[in-house]
This record gives sequence, C-alpha cells and structure tokens, in this order.
Amino acid sequence: LKEACNNLDLETVKDMLSKGANPNRRVPGFDTPEIEETLLIYCLQKFKYLQAHQNGWFDILKVLVEHGADSAEMDSRLKNALDIARTEGFSQ
Repeated sequence: LKEACNNLDLETVKDMLSKGANPNRRVPGFDTPEIEETLLIYCLQKFKYLQAHQNGWFDILKVLVEHGADSAEMDSRLKNALDIARTEGFSQ
C-alpha cells in the first residue's frame, strides 16, 4: 500500500483498501524514518515536503481517510493529521 501511495497509483490504493488493506498501517516516517508513523501521516509528510498539491497526493490522502485512516493519530511531533493538513492549507 505504501508503494502504491508513493507511486500516486490511486486505482491500486483504492483496490487494496477495498480488499482489506489497513489504512492505519505504521511505516517508517518520511521526515523521521527511525520512527514509525501511520501511512496517512507518512503521506502528509511527503506531500508537505514535495508541496505536491497538483500531483495527486490529495486524492491519495482523501481515499485513505475514506477507508478509515485515523486522522487523530499523532506523529512524532505530537501533531495529528488534521493539524498537519491545516498547516498545509487544506480546506476540504
């Protein structure tokens, strides 16, 4: 699932999630690879780093949340996904 997210392969992400992939899976953080973060936090960190508003990252984030990704989960800096999204100017 992480690889599909990294590749911005929205259809594969949707397919994997519909088949039961865990949207709350923990992976090495993008900013802090020594600390495991949820996939949603990882994607938000990568999105922020790349400033990839037009690259398809928003669609990936939206699908993860629609499939139960926990937006209240905290990152290593004690910010949750909603805090990170607000900082990046998401309004949707």
